[in-house]
Amino acid sequence: MNRTRPIAVSDRDAPNFISNQGATCALNIAEDGRWGWSYAETGSTVVCAGMPTDARGPEMAIERLLGWASQRDKTPLLFGVEPADLPVLSGWKIRELGRQPIFIAGPRHDPPLTGRGQPELGREMRRQARRALSKGVSWTEVPAAEFWEYRERGDLESLLKTRWFRQPLAEFSFLVGLHFAAGQAYRRFFLLWQEQGGKPLGLALLVRSDRGWLLEHQIVGADAPNGSGELLVAQILSRYLEQGQCLSLGITPLYRALASDFSHGEIPAILSFIPEPMRNALLAAWEPLYGFRRLERFRTKLEPDRWEPVYWAQHQGSSGAALWAVLKVFAGGSMLRFGWATVVKLLGKVSDSLSSRGLLAINNFFLISLCFWIPILWHLDGEWLFGTAVATRMWALYDVGLVVGFGLHGRLLRVKSRATRILSAIMLGLVGADAGLSMTWSLLLYFKEETSLTAVLFLFLLAAAPLAASLYFLVCLAYPTNFLRYGGSRSELENL
Repeated sequence: MNRTRPIAVSDRDAPNFISNQGATCALNIAEDGRWGWSYAETGSTVVCAGMPTDARGPEMAIERLLGWASQRDKTPLLFGVEPADLPVLSGWKIRELGRQPIFIAGPRHDPPLTGRGQPELGREMRRQARRALSKGVSWTEVPAAEFWEYRERGDLESLLKTRWFRQPLAEFSFLVGLHFAAGQAYRRFFLLWQEQGGKPLGLALLVRSDRGWLLEHQIVGADAPNGSGELLVAQILSRYLEQGQCLSLGITPLYRALASDFSHGEIPAILSFIPEPMRNALLAAWEPLYGFRRLERFRTKLEPDRWEPVYWAQHQGSSGAALWAVLKVFAGGSMLRFGWATVVKLLGKVSDSLSSRGLLAINNFFLISLCFWIPILWHLDGEWLFGTAVATRMWALYDVGLVVGFGLHGRLLRVKSRATRILSAIMLGLVGADAGLSMTWSLLLYFKEETSLTAVLFLFLLAAAPLAASLYFLVCLAYPTNFLRYGGSRSELENL
């Protein structure tokens, strides 16, 4: 994706439709004072963030966009247009991407409303919000400067790490990036606090739009009580927005496929051309990657006032090519790089899991295994294995050194010493050399016809344990748990 120049976001660059996720700071801006749009380029397609703008009206905006794209030999695609935009897009191919839940602010969302007299709509959301309130938590709006101070002190790092670990895929870079520094003129910042104080348990960002507000980001920490997400929506609607203002929670992708709602198909949905059995199989396969159904169920449970469709509009070309272009810009311009970033993230998550919960257990496993193995190795027939009786004794003495190393490594893990990584690097070299040398030696002897194939396979099995230890430490060293520095997403690296 081309990013020809950085931009400074101001009020005039604020998103002009609710479904826009608000991260225009990550995109290019085309403008001449009266017209403009946020866009990303991939191949022969220009993917625009919603409808273009023009002081003379939307028809002129579309005309200028087509002329601008034609000069660059590009095909425009509008991602995230709304029903009100469709009359000026006659002749364009329209597909429904999903739907956004729209809430109308007012006192009926106040969590303390109970009893038979309470409004029926939103009853479950208020009930869940009261559960969180009973645990002594509440969302508070803070100024941008104060929010930035919390970030500078590292008070938000655990929340960002929680977000990073909950998302299996690498960070999307189109419309949905997490940017704290940009757009403070039209963003509002919220933090979730426990009554007893301490670090924030959650954070949320609202972004302004022409029709109201968008809940751009919501991160609830692992220590936050149940109902904290519902409490945020309820308090924003009843306390922080003026009565009658709109709040959107953003697009819920593939809504019609999830709800099996293809009855009114005047505008086709993005997956409508796929047979239902295949569509259901795809949704089940995608669920662990993105959580389409979990997102739809959570937002449906909040009982919004209405669901509004969100579309993409392409001027020409096939729908398949348009879908590929959209996926590429969300992936940052390269599906290959996005896939590799996802693999790196997965390794980082595995590393953190091992380092935080399993490292000491595996360390002790190898320590105990070696204590049993060394006496056995000392009495094995070295001539049958290596062609010399001294070899097994040397191997046993080498493993004694590994015992000492694993013992010290375990002690450093218990006290959480900073020297642990240095010793881990040493252990990586030792166990790797142990496995590699034994395998190499056994192969050399086999090709010299001095050792049987059975003995070679036996030696490979013996070397499997130190080889596993080597690979294990390699993962922990290559992808340490400081996710903001190693393995964190591009947006987090750039903006945090």
